[in-house]
Amino acid sequence: MVTKIDFEAPSVTLSTGDTIGADLIVGADGLKSKCREQFLGRSDPPHLTGDLAYRILIKVEEMLKHKDLEEFVRKPAINTWMGGICPLS
Repeated sequence: MVTKIDFEAPSVTLSTGDTIGADLIVGADGLKSKCREQFLGRSDPPHLTGDLAYRILIKVEEMLKHKDLEEFVRKPAINTWMGGICPLS
């Protein structure tokens, strides 16, 4: 587990005490991001908006076992749905 991020080096320190250098560090640790808090230098708890996003990872081999999912592998695509409320002035 990463316990510290040095954005200048760049490097990360693990809970074992080991430090690993890198060319690039990507902070993709989600809603309760400790990386974001370290970058900002302050606490940054999530703000509940009522919106949710879900993600799942499925091995391609597993998807190919199911006829209904096979097309997602053979013809990949990206679908995005966005919505919002725009108050009338």
